[in-house]
Amino acid sequence: TTLSFLSYSQALELLALPESEREKFIEGHDMESLTTREFRALIQEEKQKMQLELERAEQYLEETQDELELKEEELAEAPPELAFSD
Repeated sequence: TTLSFLSYSQALELLALPESEREKFIEGHDMESLTTREFRALIQEEKQKMQLELERAEQYLEETQDELELKEEELAEAPPELAFSD
């Protein structure tokens, strides 16, 4: 994707997104018709969306770790005949 249509300000704003997301962002918007203000607002929206996704993933990870710890405790308290042997 050529970025020649981006202004210097827009190119700098685009750097706020991870490299892996930049091309998707560009392809998903009519970049040439956006003002710098509109572009900046879209970048902010994208960053907020990514932050929310990150927070959800972290919450899921924390919940999964909690569940794992509970299962480990249950296994530790299980009768010896139910314990796994090597």
